[in-house]
Amino acid sequence: MTTGRYIIIGAGAVGGAIGGRLAQSGREVVLVARGAHLAALRAGGLRLRVPEG
Repeated sequence: MTTGRYIIIGAGAVGGAIGGRLAQSGREVVLVARGAHLAALRAGGLRLRVPEG
């Protein structure tokens, strides 16, 4: 199995959800953000809330 890092450009709703799911599965993920999304991530990190937990 090849290991690597996923880099997601855009940490909004879609990019954040994909990045969160990849991280939950043990993958190394880097999210790239700017503006309001960057400020929110710096202030509170990323939380992925889904129906199953």
